Amino acid sequence: ILLRRLASESLLDSVTHVIVDEVHERSLQSDFLLALLRDMVAARRASKRPLKLILMSATLDAQRFAAYFNGCPVLTALGRTFPVQQLFLEDCYERTGYRLAADSPAAMRLSHAMSAATALGKAAGGSNSRGKASLVQQGWGDGDGLGSPLNPLYSAEAYEDYSTATQRNLARVNEEWLDYDLLEAILDHIDSLEPGAVLVFLPGFGNISEMYKRLSSSRKYNQGLHWVLRLHSSVSRQDQQRAFEVPAPGIRKIVLATN
Repeated sequence: ILLRRLASESLLDSVTHVIVDEVHERSLQSDFLLALLRDMVAARRASKRPLKLILMSATLDAQRFAAYFNGCPVLTALGRTFPVQQLFLEDCYERTGYRLAADSPAAMRLSHAMSAATALGKAAGGSNSRGKASLVQQGWGDGDGLGSPLNPLYSAEAYEDYSTATQRNLARVNEEWLDYDLLEAILDHIDSLEPGAVLVFLPGFGNISEMYKRLSSSRKYNQGLHWVLRLHSSVSRQDQQRAFEVPAPGIRKIVLATN
């Protein structure tokens, strides 16, 4: 939005402050924007119409950004930190006992596997069919057993300490697909352990809506013991505000949001 506005108002003459959040998340567009803003700050200062530019992040290299903007001041806002435990897909499979069915939308089909194997084959042997065949012989085949995984990213050696069920899940999972059944299984597992709110990050509003629909129609989550809430700019302000309210004792809040 800001880049589009700059196309028609190069110095943002009607703007006094610009705030760029999560500035550490680098991309071509964000780097281009920062370059424009640096020049704009200098131009506005020279014309006696200074622009206040605020760059925010919890993880950025502050001194590097300060140097890029000609030694601008750095302010630090102290806050609480919390212990974080990282669990990966295989850990979620192990802890929940989840079984990825062969006909699940999140499971790879033969067509997906062959497309991936073709890409890997080109990397290994160009368009040469011998290169692709060698990859298939190494385990990128069309079966659904552990000996011939459909997931071309699966490595049996990396997961040999995990259960057979987890290995089978990993061998067939389509890692580009969001598995809503697994998400619900993870929520069930968390719900059985300890009290507290759960914040679920999802890729987009469509995913939020799908998960909200599933949980709202679930016998477990629509009995009054859970708040299932959406936190996104597309929902009403009242619904957004409710995500920050504290429920009564015995009620768990589940907030579905984007990162």
